[in-house]
Amino acid sequence: MIPLLFLAFQADPVFRADIDLIRVAVQVTHDNKSKSGLTKKDFLLLDQGSPQEIIAIETEAHPLDLIILVDVSNSMTPVLRQLKRKSAAALRQLRDGDRVGVLSFGTSLKIEHPLTQDFDAVHKAIRQIRGHRPGTELNSNIFEATEYFHKQARSSARRAILLFTDNHGDRGVPDSQVIDQLWSTDVILHSLIFEGKLPANPQPHVEVFSTATAGDIFRVDTQSLNLPSIFDLLRQRYTLIYRAPAALPTGQARQIEVQPLNPPPGNPQIRKRTGYKPKLGNPVSK
Repeated sequence: MIPLLFLAFQADPVFRADIDLIRVAVQVTHDNKSKSGLTKKDFLLLDQGSPQEIIAIETEAHPLDLIILVDVSNSMTPVLRQLKRKSAAALRQLRDGDRVGVLSFGTSLKIEHPLTQDFDAVHKAIRQIRGHRPGTELNSNIFEATEYFHKQARSSARRAILLFTDNHGDRGVPDSQVIDQLWSTDVILHSLIFEGKLPANPQPHVEVFSTATAGDIFRVDTQSLNLPSIFDLLRQRYTLIYRAPAALPTGQARQIEVQPLNPPPGNPQIRKRTGYKPKLGNPVSK
């Protein structure tokens, strides 16, 4: 949630403020292709079942702040090797105005390179990541990475984390708290899950974070890791912005629904942020 002030950034307005706004990441696909060219008039947005006025929409042309978050435990060595080989081509999918940073983790978080528009420096930082760290703390490091991101990201940019992991690790922070953190900082979490020698995790884990934030879930092995294509997909989101309803009780999760208006024939699919928790300072009705 963010405050209200109108600033110009290229063709899209940017919002900050004293009035809380909710930013809802949305992806629309039809026949397995992202649907482009939509406007706010093409969506119905519901907050706890009540229709809300969409006051603005950001498109894929809007700048992106991206954190590459890499699990460097022993089991991730093959995918780390592929990341180092393919990152240069992947970074070329980003655009002028985008920024990218790199964090790695085993039991603790390490900043490999802060957010920057110098993609060559990021590629160099990726190639210098050292793996083979013992232990994996997933939830705590995702939480901490999101907190770091919130302090460094621009209010004028969309925010996304691309997590490289085998989906095995400890949960020092409850899943619900990680989701709250992602929601409160308007971060989309994309999960790139390496299916290697370890057995697949029978319980959904990082997938729940991606589902809650409208992120993609990629299941890959070292033969199917098409990083340039994945980086291209990261941009294919709209952000719908609306005012939070007045006088909401704090700390209680609210459900968001998004439906297409005048959908094309067939069965268009919508991936969207699923909710938020009001915080202190939510506007009070008078």
